[in-house]
Amino acid sequence: MNSTLVVRIAGVSALLAVIAQFGAIGIAIANGIQPGAPLDFSDGAQLLAAGDVTAGVVGLALATISPSLALPLGLGLYIVLKDAKGYALFGATMFYVGMTLALVHEALRIVLFWRMPGLYQRASEAARPAVLALGDLMVHLQDLIAMISFVLSFGVAWTVLGLAIIRTGALPRPLGWILLVLGVGVGLVAFPAQYFRVPGASVVVLAAMMVFFLWLVATGVALLRWRPAPGANP
Repeated sequence: MNSTLVVRIAGVSALLAVIAQFGAIGIAIANGIQPGAPLDFSDGAQLLAAGDVTAGVVGLALATISPSLALPLGLGLYIVLKDAKGYALFGATMFYVGMTLALVHEALRIVLFWRMPGLYQRASEAARPAVLALGDLMVHLQDLIAMISFVLSFGVAWTVLGLAIIRTGALPRPLGWILLVLGVGVGLVAFPAQYFRVPGASVVVLAAMMVFFLWLVATGVALLRWRPAPGANP
């Protein structure tokens, strides 16, 4: 496939991912849905109180749209930054490994939210402790997958790709510096700190994600304007 076309698709995907993220939040709020609505599957009271889980499942599904749309971004950045050689390849690889885990995590959350309340409610009193034990295991498993996927796709990938942008200048270098700071500060420090419940870490992550969405917009525009070097394969 024409490399310029792939880069254009990546630019469009970055812009669509931002639109989808805030559009999903708007749709959820308008319909009284909490995207990624928290439900502790190890808490019997919460499982018993859960009524119609359709709204929660829809909220979780909405939360998967933005990262799914952003998938072409890794390939587009690899093409633009391929002069950085190992940096570009390693960064793109970590992006896709992390995103694969992230989509597995989202699918697991949807299945658990859809099935666990009914499973607990239908279980006999003797079987309910086993259901709660399974729920507790699943809660810890999905949290661990979320942390690993974020560290790989956001922390490692963006740190390395930020360095590649700075080294090559194929995209505006300020975008590389911003990505480097976000990758290290959020992906490798703040998000793992949030996982271990360090006070204030979640506030840092939330604020940084707003900056990241601005970075996505700027990068999407830069990719749409990108041209291969003279003499390079278009």
